[in-house]
Amino acid sequence: KLGDGGKWVCDPHRIVENTNDGKDTCLVYSVGSNGHFQFEEEVRKLISQDCEVHTFDPVAFNRGKNFTDEAIKAGSHFHNWGIGSGSGKFKTFKETITTLEHANKIIDVMKIDCENCEAVQFSQWLSDWKE
Repeated sequence: KLGDGGKWVCDPHRIVENTNDGKDTCLVYSVGSNGHFQFEEEVRKLISQDCEVHTFDPVAFNRGKNFTDEAIKAGSHFHNWGIGSGSGKFKTFKETITTLEHANKIIDVMKIDCENCEAVQFSQWLSDWKE
């Protein structure tokens, strides 16, 4: 159980084993934060401090808030866009992966908690993931 209201990560020991070999770090995408970074903190605490964690949330600036400082304290890179249709404050998965230069990397953990965006964007995510 990892922070932010209780999120479960399957096989975190596998990620730990892979990061302990000295060759790889883990890559974590956290979609939706609403300014809360407990999940990101717990990933780094329980899996590895070497995890590269990215948090995506387009809502922050709509509220006149900048969550970048809080994300940095939690060890996360904050991005003011959602992962979705690729319009407005959203980038597609493909655009996100390309922008962050993650095309040849494995996303070890993907937490999605974006207030019903999951259902709306699910098919687009799968389509992008396959490409």
